[in-house]
Amino acid sequence: MNVTVNIPASLQRLSGGAGAVSLTADTLADGLARLSELYPALGASIFGAGGRPLSFVRIFVNARDCSRLDGIEVRLADGDSITLMPAFAGG
Repeated sequence: MNVTVNIPASLQRLSGGAGAVSLTADTLADGLARLSELYPALGASIFGAGGRPLSFVRIFVNARDCSRLDGIEVRLADGDSITLMPAFAGG
Protein backbone atom coordinates (compact mmCIF):
# COMPACT_ATOMS: atom_id res chain seq x y z
CA MET A 1 0.00 0.00 0.00
CA ASN A 2 1.21 3.52 -0.74
CA VAL A 3 1.15 5.59 2.44
CA THR A 4 2.45 8.96 3.59
CA VAL A 5 4.42 9.47 6.80
CA ASN A 6 4.09 12.98 8.22
CA ILE A 7 7.16 14.11 10.13
CA PRO A 8 6.77 17.01 12.59
CA ALA A 9 9.13 19.99 12.37
CA SER A 10 10.90 18.90 15.56
CA LEU A 11 12.11 15.71 13.83
CA GLN A 12 12.72 17.00 10.32
CA ARG A 13 16.42 17.59 11.01
CA LEU A 14 16.63 13.78 11.24
CA SER A 15 14.83 13.26 7.92
CA GLY A 16 17.00 15.56 5.82
CA GLY A 17 14.35 18.27 6.14
CA ALA A 18 11.52 16.14 4.76
CA GLY A 19 8.13 16.95 6.25
CA ALA A 20 6.45 13.99 4.58
CA VAL A 21 7.70 10.75 3.09
CA SER A 22 5.82 8.44 0.72
CA LEU A 23 6.51 4.74 1.01
CA THR A 24 4.99 1.33 0.47
CA ALA A 25 3.95 -0.78 3.46
CA ASP A 26 1.26 -3.30 4.39
CA THR A 27 1.37 -2.69 8.15
CA LEU A 28 2.40 0.19 10.37
CA ALA A 29 5.36 -1.89 11.56
CA ASP A 30 6.52 -2.32 7.93
CA GLY A 31 6.14 1.41 7.27
CA LEU A 32 8.09 2.39 10.36
CA ALA A 33 10.84 -0.10 9.50
CA ARG A 34 11.13 1.35 5.99
CA LEU A 35 11.22 4.87 7.42
CA SER A 36 14.05 3.80 9.72
CA GLU A 37 15.96 2.33 6.77
CA LEU A 38 15.62 5.61 4.88
CA TYR A 39 16.50 7.77 7.89
CA PRO A 40 18.44 5.79 10.54
CA ALA A 41 18.80 8.82 12.85
CA LEU A 42 15.04 9.32 12.79
CA GLY A 43 14.48 5.64 13.52
CA ALA A 44 16.86 5.83 16.48
CA SER A 45 14.85 8.69 17.98
CA ILE A 46 11.54 6.83 17.57
CA PHE A 47 12.40 3.24 18.51
CA GLY A 48 13.87 1.62 21.58
CA ALA A 49 15.29 -1.81 22.11
CA GLY A 50 13.52 -4.54 20.21
CA GLY A 51 12.17 -2.16 17.60
CA ARG A 52 9.20 -1.01 19.66
CA PRO A 53 8.28 2.69 19.55
CA LEU A 54 9.46 4.69 22.55
CA SER A 55 6.71 5.46 25.07
CA PHE A 56 6.90 9.21 24.53
CA VAL A 57 6.32 8.97 20.76
CA ARG A 58 2.67 8.79 19.70
CA ILE A 59 1.93 7.34 16.29
CA PHE A 60 -1.31 8.01 14.48
CA VAL A 61 -2.86 6.32 11.44
CA ASN A 62 -5.38 8.59 9.77
CA ALA A 63 -5.59 10.71 12.96
CA ARG A 64 -6.30 7.64 15.13
CA ASP A 65 -3.81 6.74 17.85
CA CYS A 66 -2.31 3.38 16.88
CA SER A 67 -2.41 2.29 20.53
CA ARG A 68 -6.21 2.34 20.22
CA LEU A 69 -6.03 0.22 17.07
CA ASP A 70 -3.84 -2.88 16.73
CA GLY A 71 -0.65 -1.12 17.82
CA ILE A 72 2.10 -1.18 15.21
CA GLU A 73 0.58 -4.30 13.66
CA VAL A 74 -2.36 -2.31 12.30
CA ARG A 75 -2.96 -3.02 8.61
CA LEU A 76 -2.63 -0.08 6.25
CA ALA A 77 -4.74 0.77 3.23
CA ASP A 78 -3.67 2.58 0.10
CA GLY A 79 -3.56 6.33 0.78
CA ASP A 80 -3.33 6.05 4.58
CA SER A 81 -1.49 8.72 6.51
CA ILE A 82 0.92 8.00 9.38
CA THR A 83 1.78 10.85 11.72
CA LEU A 84 4.60 10.83 14.27
CA MET A 85 4.10 12.97 17.36
CA PRO A 86 6.85 13.13 20.00
CA ALA A 87 5.85 14.39 23.44
CA PHE A 88 6.87 17.88 24.42
CA ALA A 89 7.51 19.14 27.92
CA GLY A 90 7.72 22.63 29.21
CA GLY A 91 6.11 25.07 31.45
